[in-house]
Amino acid sequence: MTTPTVIEGKSFSITMIKQTTLGITLYSPMGQLEMNIALK
Repeated sequence: MTTPTVIEGKSFSITMIKQTTLGITLYSPMGQLEMNIALK
């Protein structure tokens, strides 16, 4: 499940790491859930 990320301020950096992930989509009474899992 992906949660929103909020970044505030003048001094910050974001690093994207290229890694293979397993994406799983689940359906529940609350709606669709997506889960991404990465193993290192």
